[in-house]
This record gives sequence, structure tokens and C-alpha cells, in this order.
Amino acid sequence: MGNVTYRSVRGRTIASLKRTPSEQGAPTRGMSGNLRKPIFAMINLYMAEHASDIQVSFNRSKYGSQRNYFFTMNYRGLSAALMSLAQTASINNELPSLSEIDDAITTYTTANPEAIYRVRLDGFQSVYLTGEWSSDDNPISGGSADGLGTGKVRTSFGVTGSYDAPAAFSLNFHTGAKIVRDAGTVHITGAVIPAGITAAAITYLSARNTPVEVAVSDVVSVAGALEYGVPAITAGQNIVAVKVASVYVRLSSAYVKTEDSPMG
Repeated sequence: MGNVTYRSVRGRTIASLKRTPSEQGAPTRGMSGNLRKPIFAMINLYMAEHASDIQVSFNRSKYGSQRNYFFTMNYRGLSAALMSLAQTASINNELPSLSEIDDAITTYTTANPEAIYRVRLDGFQSVYLTGEWSSDDNPISGGSADGLGTGKVRTSFGVTGSYDAPAAFSLNFHTGAKIVRDAGTVHITGAVIPAGITAAAITYLSARNTPVEVAVSDVVSVAGALEYGVPAITAGQNIVAVKVASVYVRLSSAYVKTEDSPMG
């Protein structure tokens, strides 16, 4: 109405002054004359193609997903790799094929082997893309965020017995059986456990994915196995999972206590 525009947003009526053509500037349609749009679209296609690999190879961004973190870490390198295709797309107003996008990035990373991260995940060595994308580069072979495999957790106390339970591993938080046991030495075994774990990288978690203070000591870490000392854990602490670097460990059933069993 006149110079005022009315619109309804979530049940509320909002009035605003209508912008004049001089204020709006020239409209941008499609991809013509704009390189950012085709670059962004091509990166999204590339990330969608490799989504399952990205999910197990990158940390989550602070307020987003593994794909957000991949985009943030690699935007500059991917933009350089796709610039020529973006210029063509801007002129033709049409995106190239996924095969052309793959080829351009493969060519670029072969010539620039430290420009684009392939793996950037806490607890694992960072890896650069140095040619063609391969799932064999995943730090956790064949894994998905909610299915990294299974393993075992044993807590030994002295030489008189142990607590034993099966464990499930993931890159996302899930609650497992409540962890309640005496003080002792924890042994976690599973193919996805990374090497080089320190006490600072081991965090006990409540059902709300909230850290619970548990003193960890005497850490011994190799690929596939982790050992460390901990005090007793009570039911009142409501601990349901442990985070080891980027891998979440949860008990898939309660601990079973074995008395007077010789420890190997």
C-alpha cells in the first residue's frame, strides 16, 4: 500500500518500507556473472557424493555437521580447484557434470597435495587429498557414524577379578548401559580405537552428553587397545558413555562381575 509493504510472519503482521529499484541494485539470476554460486553448488554436489566418507573423516563444526567442517576447512582449496569450471558455468548458466567436478579436484590435488584435507578428525592423523578420492583413506574403515563396530571393555581390580561388558563404538553420542563399578584398570579393545590417546582425550559422559569429572591416570594407548586407571564409579554419577578422542564408547549391556579369575 503506497510505499509500505505488509507481510505475515508466523502469525504476526509486519510492515516495512518498499525498496526502490535504485536501492535494490541489479538482480542476479541463475549463475550468470557470479562465480560464488556455481562454486558453492559444485562443492555441495561433491560433498553429497562423498557424504558417508566425510561423516567418518571429519569433526563436527561447532554448530553444525561434519560436512560443515569439511566445507570450512577446504573452501579455499576447492574454490581454486573448481575456478575454471565456475567461469564456464557462469557464462553458460549451467553446472558441469559430477564427473567433471571430480576430475577437476583430482587434477588439482595431484598438483597441490596439501591443499585439501581428506581426514581431519580428533585422535587421528590428518590426511590430505592427493589425487582421486578413495574410501580406503577413511580413518575408520567401512564405518558409519552410528556403526563403527563393537569391542569389549574390562575393568580389572587387583588380581582377584574383573568387570566385563560388550561395547559399541560410534562417532555420535548414544547412551549405553549405566557404568557402575569399583576402582581399577580399564581395558578397551576395538579396531576403531586410535593410537596416541592421552588422559585429556578420555571423557566420561552422563545421559545428556555432559562431561562428568573422573580422574584418569596411567594411560597406555596403541591402535585398537586402550588401558588406563580410574577410581570407583557410582550409580549416582549417571555415567552412560565414554568419549575417547572422537570415538564414543558405550556398553551394550551391563557389566558382569567375575570373581577370583586370573587376569591375563
